[in-house]
Amino acid sequence: MSGWEQIIVLVAAIFLIWWLWRMVKRNPGAFSKVNLNKSLWTMGWIVLILIGFVAILVFITRH
Repeated sequence: MSGWEQIIVLVAAIFLIWWLWRMVKRNPGAFSKVNLNKSLWTMGWIVLILIGFVAILVFITRH
């Protein structure tokens, strides 16, 4: 990576950290146990559906 690319990545990382810090400060309940459990449950179902869909696509392309 050149010097400019490293500077751009560093600035982007600092901005991302600042943005996440503001988001957590504004909504501290976002990471409560109840909210995380709901999110993980939903994401789990989405992942299972996606894995099944990809498996069907692989099966179709092999036959």
